[in-house]
Amino acid sequence: MSLRAIKKTQLRLEQQLKAEAGEHTSSSEGDDTSSAAPAPKPNAFAMLGGLNDDEEDDEDDEENNDDAGHGDASRRQEDPPAKPSEPRTSKRKKKRKTKGKGPKKNVPEDAFQKRPTGDQKTAGTSETDEIDDALHSLALSAKEPDTAVEDAYRQEMEWLCSLVAVDPQHLIAANEMRRLFGRAVVESEGERAAEAPGGRRPPGGRRHRREQAPQGIAGALAGQRRAGARRLAALSRRNLFVQGKEEWPPAVGVGLEMKIVGERPSGVARYAFAQNESYMDAQKQFFMIRGSMDTDRLIQHLEVNPWHIGTLLQASEIAEASRDYALMSDFIERALFSFGRAVHSTFADRIPRGKARFASRWAPNGEFCLAVKAHVKSLGKRALWRTAYEWEKLLLALTLNDDQFLIGWGIDQTALRSHQAEHFLDLADHPNRSEAWSTMPNIAASIPLALLQLGEWDEARRALFMAIKDRPWVFNRLFQELGIDRIPRSIWGSEPRTPHEQLLAEVYVHRAADLWKTPEATSLLVEVAGISEQMLPAGEVDDGPIRRDEAVAVLAMEVPHLTALLPRDLVAEILDPASPLSLDTQVELTTEGDFIHAIRTL
Repeated sequence: MSLRAIKKTQLRLEQQLKAEAGEHTSSSEGDDTSSAAPAPKPNAFAMLGGLNDDEEDDEDDEENNDDAGHGDASRRQEDPPAKPSEPRTSKRKKKRKTKGKGPKKNVPEDAFQKRPTGDQKTAGTSETDEIDDALHSLALSAKEPDTAVEDAYRQEMEWLCSLVAVDPQHLIAANEMRRLFGRAVVESEGERAAEAPGGRRPPGGRRHRREQAPQGIAGALAGQRRAGARRLAALSRRNLFVQGKEEWPPAVGVGLEMKIVGERPSGVARYAFAQNESYMDAQKQFFMIRGSMDTDRLIQHLEVNPWHIGTLLQASEIAEASRDYALMSDFIERALFSFGRAVHSTFADRIPRGKARFASRWAPNGEFCLAVKAHVKSLGKRALWRTAYEWEKLLLALTLNDDQFLIGWGIDQTALRSHQAEHFLDLADHPNRSEAWSTMPNIAASIPLALLQLGEWDEARRALFMAIKDRPWVFNRLFQELGIDRIPRSIWGSEPRTPHEQLLAEVYVHRAADLWKTPEATSLLVEVAGISEQMLPAGEVDDGPIRRDEAVAVLAMEVPHLTALLPRDLVAEILDPASPLSLDTQVELTTEGDFIHAIRTL
């Protein structure tokens, strides 16, 4: 008997044992499965393949042993192998798998051809895989440009949003004062200030306050504790911008409301403040009083409407002119407190992610931006630069696409004074800001100082050399302001080529000259400016005209030699430098649709 026949006999015995075990198991399942399943019909084509294999094996066996081969062949004829039946359980599983596949389709004739061998199958699969990979790569190459641009833009905007994200804790000036001076000092000073009229501490003691009554706007608007002060203190805990004070009047019916006027899939939303009818009536009265320039009428209007934004901002300017900076700060904080009560619930969630935007040319939004600018100025007078920088970041985030308040003119100096050099460098490196600030000489001049603050001397030298090369007249004017007699030849005699260049250079030197007075900054400036023995060629000419927003910003600085650089016709056109916006644009709006349409057209 051949080895193949022995293996087949053993396989047949094992299958019979398995079949008997399967019948014994299926007999306990019930009547529906107790009857033996009919033996499946043998596959003729499989039998043909098996006979061919047997013939090949028999021919090999006949060469070795003819008698054994004939005996084995006669035994196969007498006992033809019967294919054992499979267990019923497996057959039921197969029926469940094939159920619901639909009618059987016609099978083509070539389906019964002999299956390819392993090598042939591998070769065919590899060819198919290569074709599929080629088609997939072509499809990806067709989509890659658009997808890559979209992904890059999305990442760029997410990066920008993270840079202009605001921490609400840094918006509170009292938090920085506690870090600088300690909680005990701040609280004791606040208690003494609360005893004074208007929240101010007079120059004398209690006897002096009894003998001398407060005069001017401070006396007319001397804050007194009223009923509802506790309620105001409770509301201040939830205010986003400013902490309330007990000496302030009760904040009842402010008349402002913030609404969402647009939202993008990225999560960026546009907000706008809206005014009710009573607030707009007070606004009309304020416009008439402001036109008359009557201080007494303004004080009376503020007593009747203690939370009207325009009146509070105008009163802060009067206090500043009187050099009463504490009262000026008090009026500005009251205005911001009024805005804080009206913010939308989602606004506080979006500003920490940098995804809140304003239409700054909308009048109520413009009043908020003016209040923020005035607050930054007040914080600078108190040297609270970290809080001022956070407020400038907030204003930059809200007016990211329309910087009519020129945040770029001062955010670099505030960042250096608040020791936020690293954040400023990241912000200046972003494509959105680098393009918007490309014409501002103060940004290019502040980058070396920021690098110097981080201790990167080599990078600071390279950045300063490029800044001097592009705008040598700015540093020539800076040498004169610092009192350095030996001006290097590379910048000596360099003058601005246009009135716009002259204005930007003078504004920067006026605002940032003190940042260069440190020994490190001065030595770096002298060293880099003296590298070249010849005058450096300047960059592109900035021949643009002086814009209206730039003129408004210069007039607000109240510096005579800077105001003299402005065109007279432009100065005459600006009737009110403190309020460059048309603040009465909302009076004609009557419906919600008109409101949203007016916002979206700005």
